[in-house]
Amino acid sequence: MPLVDAVWNFFIRPLKEARRVYLYSFVYRQRRICGVLIGVSLLSFMFFSPLHWAAVMHHSIKYGLVWWVDDPQGWKNAEYVMARWRGEDPQKQGIEDGMVLAKRVGCRPGQRLENRGDHYYCDGIFIGAALRAVSRNATIVPFTYSGTVPAGKLFLVGDSSDSYDSRYFGFVGTDQVFGRVIFGIRML
Repeated sequence: MPLVDAVWNFFIRPLKEARRVYLYSFVYRQRRICGVLIGVSLLSFMFFSPLHWAAVMHHSIKYGLVWWVDDPQGWKNAEYVMARWRGEDPQKQGIEDGMVLAKRVGCRPGQRLENRGDHYYCDGIFIGAALRAVSRNATIVPFTYSGTVPAGKLFLVGDSSDSYDSRYFGFVGTDQVFGRVIFGIRML
């Protein structure tokens, strides 16, 4: 057995260890190259594709990063859209003229919007509830409307219960919507 041990220790073990180190460095190098290629692909997709992207800085919707296309019409309920706010904020909660909003379509023109207390329903389907207080000292008045959504108007809502949306400032004109979100990434 000492001869077998000597052959193993001097010839076979160094070859196996050298092969293991080579394989490790090869796999590591391949992973690094793949990571760089994926990063370059994502960056080129973000900056050179027909899609636009935006980072959503508020917690109004469930996505923190969205990709959207220019599509100013033909939305469905529960679809996310991008809209540009025009005018004055009726509740004085910080929306400024020209600010971009990312919201979900709650109710479209021709659909029946019902306001029962602080709960909102579109064609009998619950779409959200309004809060009466935004902090300990500040109150907010919910938008009250029951009836058919007027032509050229949308009722936009956020995913969060404390989202500032149509539950407070009312309808948004369809001419203010400029895009439809097609992909989003949730952020923690």
